[in-house]
Parts: sequence; C-alpha cells; structure tokens
Amino acid sequence: MLIPIIILAIVFILIATRQIGNIRLQIWQIMLFGAIAVLITGQITPLDALISINLDVMLFLFGMFVIGRALEDSGYLSHLSYKFFKNAKTPDALLLVIIFGFGLLSAFLMNDTIAIIGTPVILLLAKKHEIPPKPLLLALAFAVTIGSATSPIGNPQNLLIAIN
Repeated sequence: MLIPIIILAIVFILIATRQIGNIRLQIWQIMLFGAIAVLITGQITPLDALISINLDVMLFLFGMFVIGRALEDSGYLSHLSYKFFKNAKTPDALLLVIIFGFGLLSAFLMNDTIAIIGTPVILLLAKKHEIPPKPLLLALAFAVTIGSATSPIGNPQNLLIAIN
C-alpha cells in the first residue's frame, strides 16, 4: 500500500518541478516513469493495465484532437474566435469573455472538447493582442473546470454519475 503512494508522490513532485538536476522532463515522460514503476514493483499487472484502458475515451480524445486541428488548419477557428471576441477591446474585457464564454460553453459541451479547441484560440488571441498567454490559459482552465461542473454533460465524470 505504501509503494503506490510513494510513486504517486514522486510523480507529483516531478510534474511540479519537471526537472532532475540538469535534465528537463516532459509530463508524458514523468507519467511513463510512474506507469513503469507501478508495473515493475508489481502494483498492477500488465494485463490489468491493458484492461483498464478505456477505448471509448481514447477514441473520443483522438477525435477531438483531429477535429480541433482541422478547425485550426482550415482557418475556421480563427473566424469563430473573431466573432466570439470582437467586442473585447481591452485585456481585462478579453479575460472576462474567456472566463464567462468558455465557462458557459463547457457547461453544454464536454470540457475536454472546449479545452482542446480553446487552447489554440487563446494562443492566437495572446499573440494578436501582444499579451502573455499564461493568464489567458489559466482563465481558460478555470472557466472550463468550473463551467463543466455545472451540468451533467460538462465532463465525463458528471455524465457517468448522471447515467448511474
């Protein structure tokens, strides 16, 4: 029981620091390390690990990434963001539109979808308005999280609870 907690703590610490000495780590590398660690220590069998993969979720996320990329490449995402954000004249107004707009959208659409499609929009807006993207991305994260908690279809966990 103690080994998985230690591995989890190490993974969290590495995600927070993303560095071991001079070695910079990506989040996927840290997560892979954690997965391999629980497999090597026998905390989960390889078969149980494979069985625990939800193919529906993986296909949904893959589809959302494909659709998000297609919307971005086609220019339609730029067109939608212009329509959505054209009245925000100041950085503060832009922040409010992001918080309330994406929060409302994530209440009616899956939060994963809004986060996937919203991220390139936010990066485009930050570049266009010459403001740092970090506060806008944080606003997107908060909006999507809070908005999705307000309805049973906002995130997969709420949907599973509502169905059962």
